[in-house]
Amino acid sequence: GFALDAPLNILLAMAVYAVIRRAEGLPLCHPGGGGYVTEAIDTRLIARCLDWATEAEGARDEIFNITNGDNITFPGLWPTLARHFGMQMGEPEPQRLQDIMPTKAHVWEQIAKQHSLRDIPYDKLVGPSWQFADFNFAAGKNPAPVVVSTIKLRQAGFQDCIDTEDMLIELLVQYQDEGILPR
Repeated sequence: GFALDAPLNILLAMAVYAVIRRAEGLPLCHPGGGGYVTEAIDTRLIARCLDWATEAEGARDEIFNITNGDNITFPGLWPTLARHFGMQMGEPEPQRLQDIMPTKAHVWEQIAKQHSLRDIPYDKLVGPSWQFADFNFAAGKNPAPVVVSTIKLRQAGFQDCIDTEDMLIELLVQYQDEGILPR
């Protein structure tokens, strides 16, 4: 979901990486490995599920897994990110963002000034989310899929879902509307 100063904000790390690459005149290249299958969760869906669970008889005293409902790979999201920011896709460039991106503060400062973005220090904008992104993008690794079953939740009556690519775009637009990311 939409969050600032959050140490595990992979979406903002992805977006800032893309915007900086665009400012440097570079294509958007996935910085990680081959892409393992995983799932995402939107905080709005969690809220709807919790609301449902307060009234649903089938939810009483139960524990459920909840995800958006689709499977993703991070490289598979990259074309959506590139389209949103009007960028060309490049070949993957496995790299450690936690090593490279902290050196890009001067580029971000220029972007923020040019686009009249909110005055948020670069190290506060993404912070330790670079490490979280590196872990999730798995550069140099080929991890097993990270998928949980939501069948128990569906059988109990909660059928809601969110398309992860739609979620990505909606949240990017929200960050742009809030003056945190440029258009």
